[in-house]
Amino acid sequence: MNRVVLDTNVLVSSAYDELSASWKIVGACMRGERPEA
Repeated sequence: MNRVVLDTNVLVSSAYDELSASWKIVGACMRGERPEA
């Protein structure tokens, strides 16, 4: 099982900008994918 820990700043910034890297990271995690570095 893989675990990803998301910082509060990543979560908050993803809520404000759908084109941000934070949005892509959170979306990948929600889909069960591995976020690209």
